[in-house]
Amino acid sequence: MTPEYFESIDNWSPIVDLMIDSPWRASPAHDEGRHEIFTTSGRAPYGAISHLRHGFNARLRLTFEHEDLDSVTTLFVLPDGDGNGVFFVLCNPVHTNLIYITDDGSDVRPNYDETNCGVDLEKETITIGLIGTNKVVQVTRSAIIIMNQEYEDIAMPRQLTKALPPDVVMSAAAMDRDSGLLVAAISKDNGNYVQLEQILADDTPTKIVSKGEAQILSSEATCVVMHRLHGSLYVFVGTTAGTLQLFHVNDEGLVPVLEHPIAIKEREVSATALSAGLAVVCESIAIIRIPPESASAAPEYALLCGLRNGCLYAVQVEFDPNESTEGQHHGNIAAKATS
Repeated sequence: MTPEYFESIDNWSPIVDLMIDSPWRASPAHDEGRHEIFTTSGRAPYGAISHLRHGFNARLRLTFEHEDLDSVTTLFVLPDGDGNGVFFVLCNPVHTNLIYITDDGSDVRPNYDETNCGVDLEKETITIGLIGTNKVVQVTRSAIIIMNQEYEDIAMPRQLTKALPPDVVMSAAAMDRDSGLLVAAISKDNGNYVQLEQILADDTPTKIVSKGEAQILSSEATCVVMHRLHGSLYVFVGTTAGTLQLFHVNDEGLVPVLEHPIAIKEREVSATALSAGLAVVCESIAIIRIPPESASAAPEYALLCGLRNGCLYAVQVEFDPNESTEGQHHGNIAAKATS
């Protein structure tokens, strides 16, 4: 059912019941004003129950046209160091565009190049984000670039570039701002690997240090996500072989935890998608926490995978913190398909 958005509701019959509910998902600091109303009302041929909610009204502030917007594949948004505006990083298959817009929308600056910007605009950006207090990290297929967040004469001036060897290509990457860790999926020597990097943003000068040995992937990575499960940092990798690989991050680097094959029933996808291998390739990963039934119950998580053929594949991740294996990962983890 598609939600309707309105400021008032027409009622064609007497209201015989009304209930106000405070949803469990609202945090205590934001309970006020987030109540939901359920009421019986004559909005359908035979009466109906209306579920009423309210929130912020979004209003269009600025419309901006750019000639390269039709080929954008990914968008990242970064605040400037002064808090006066935001940078929009527009990723294309062969290059990157940078646009700065002030908070009030009064100033738009699209004309950036290597003379006034530290971002590598000649390469495709795999990911870009903040590390530490004021460092911006850009990852391309051939380099890791560290920049300052401050915006002066040069937007995000470059501090450090770690170029990959000519025979190494990066296919996916993810980072964790609090720990300063970056995980990169690379292809080299006819093999595929995932490598953990530590960005020492607060050191002078800034450094990038590899942590541990590169771990083998079953095939080329299509997406990488770093996420904390029950206080520990994990890396999820989707591959072109139709598998999900999970690694735990410890002080020594990456530790393999499990490899889960994506199994799709033939009736759920077309024969063309199956024959082309599209059905099992994971292009994106999102992780949501499932509320436990009791305080003593082990936490569970749902791993949602966006597949290349347009389907959504769900995996339930069971985590038992009481079964800890020293030197491997904090807790026992198992994965099972739910769709």
